[in-house]
Parts: sequence; C-alpha cells; structure tokens
Amino acid sequence: MHAEQRPAYVIEEGDATRDRDAILTAWSGHFGPDEEHAGKLAHFYEHCPFGTPIIRLLRHVESGQVAGVIAAVPRRMLLDGGDIRAAVISHFSVLPAHRTLGPALMLQAAIVDACKGRFDFIYGIPNPKATAILKRAGHRTLCQFGRYVKVLRYGQYLSRVMPALLARPLAPLVNAAVRLRHALRAATRAGTRCHWSDTPDPRMDAVWRDSDTSHGLLAVRDTTLAKWRFNTAPSERMRFLLVTHGERLCAWFACEDSTGSPGTLSVLDYWFVENTLAKRRHAIKVLLDRAVADGHTAVDIAMTGDRHARDGWSGERFIHRSDEPVMGRWLHPDDPAPDPDRIHMTYSDQDS
Repeated sequence: MHAEQRPAYVIEEGDATRDRDAILTAWSGHFGPDEEHAGKLAHFYEHCPFGTPIIRLLRHVESGQVAGVIAAVPRRMLLDGGDIRAAVISHFSVLPAHRTLGPALMLQAAIVDACKGRFDFIYGIPNPKATAILKRAGHRTLCQFGRYVKVLRYGQYLSRVMPALLARPLAPLVNAAVRLRHALRAATRAGTRCHWSDTPDPRMDAVWRDSDTSHGLLAVRDTTLAKWRFNTAPSERMRFLLVTHGERLCAWFACEDSTGSPGTLSVLDYWFVENTLAKRRHAIKVLLDRAVADGHTAVDIAMTGDRHARDGWSGERFIHRSDEPVMGRWLHPDDPAPDPDRIHMTYSDQDS
C-alpha cells in the first residue's frame, strides 16, 4: 500500500501585515519599481476605503516558501444603477521557479472560492501571459480595454509622408499653426474655464450625483475613489483638470502629473456631468487646448472601447493603438452578463 502523497503546494489565507515580506518577495520584478512595493502594499491592502482585500498565498510544501500571491481588492460599482459587491483581481504573481499551469490555476481557483459569498462580481485586466490562465479558471472576456492617442504636434510626423528635406522646415510651421488654432479656440470660448488642481474638488461628488448612471457597469467615481486612487497612492503623481462654467463644475480629468516634462499627457480617469455628446466633446476640446498650451506633444487615454465613441473621444480624433481584454465572472450563475458596450472602465479601474 502506497503512502499518501503529500501535495506539492497548499493555499493559505494571507494577511497584508503578517505576510508582508513574503508578498513583497513574490511581487519583486513586477508591478513597478521594487522600492515602491512596500508603500503600494500598505496603500492598496491596508488603506482601501471599500473594505479589507482578500489575499491568498501559494506555499511550496517541500521548501516552505511562499511561491505566489493573488488578491481581490473591493471596489464600489453599479450595474444599471444598482449597487453591486465587486472586486478587482490584483497583483497575481508566481515566483519563476514555480511558474507552471498547476500552481497558477490553484491560486486563481482559490481567490474565486474566497470571493464567493462576499462579492457578486470580480474582474481583472490581465497581461497577455495571464489571460489564458484566467480563461482556464472560468473567467471570460467581457470587453476590450483600449489605448487611444491624440497627436498634438504633427510636425514630427511629416517625415513619414514626405522627403526629409521638405519635412524639416515645414515641421515648426505646422506645429505653430496647431498652437495658434488651439489658443484662438481657448480665447474665444465663452463662459467655460479650466484650471489644474492637485487635489480632488468637492464638487466632483455633485458631478457624479447629477449624472446618469442608470445603464451599464461602472465604478462609483466620487472624491473617495479619486483621493484613494490618485491622491494618496505612493507611486502616482496626479493632477485634476477641472472644467467649469461659472461656478459649476462640468467635467474633470485625472491626469498624470507631467509638470516639467511636456511629452504625452496621460488621462487616467474622467467624468462628465453632461449627457449630450456635443457638451462632452466640448469638455474634451478644453482638455486638448490646455494640453497644447502646456506644451504637450500628445494626449493618451485607456478605456473600454464603447466610451471612446459615446463620450466623444473618437469625434476628437483619438486614434486606437492597442487592446487588452477585460476578464471577469459573476459569482451567481443566474446573474445576467452586462452588455459589453455598456461597460465603462479606465486606468483607475486597474489594480496598478
């Protein structure tokens, strides 16, 4: 009779404080610079305003080493105007010596089981290597998360369509014409103003409250999310461009703070109070005019594809560059899947 074979790996419940060193070891080489990991762990796992995250560890039995980690971080979300209990699957990592399908699937299955009963919906935006693993674990592709770019200095692209001898002297003329066009548009805009703020504006709560959130799947975009996601995260340097008409806040854009390095301005989140496409496009024009005035060469944004058109970004000629799948699953078999065209996510909805 054969002796019972010991499992190669076991799953354990993790704790951000008790298992800090093991989690940081598993994160090494992933999720940004290693020196930022300790602050990121505290921010996302100990200071999350929406509840305590669920953490699961993968332990290699023979060595006793923690070989991998995964978490589910709570998010406040709505589905067709009703609150749902949601979480983003975060910081999934397995040490190189243990990167086979079995251990990875164990971790994914463990976090799904742990989320049942606490969450209605879980999702993630995985890298290409993790996509197949999530599919094997029962997640399905909900929609595409695209990156879109609007070029603001066209002179550098002339060399692609004409001889360099012509492109070189024309480039500064083209760029000057673009700057003049945006400056004139900003100067003649009646009543609408914009300014940068280092912190979320309290009026952002009214913008959220007064907007139509009765259709689709999206996170609650209020000052609680904005402060936690952008104002206190250790690796994020953000500013908010506030678009106003009189004293009324019409729209806001959370942008990466690129003060002193006017390259691409990255929009990481946004929201409009206005429902009409024309008014949303008007707010995007204000953003573009300010970006040109500040010396940026381009503006980019990552979002689920349908919002690209419905919120006016495509109308302002933001060009599609790449896609990643948004993958998720409902934890109740009878829950209807949301319409892919009604899912709204941006950079802020990722685990970061």
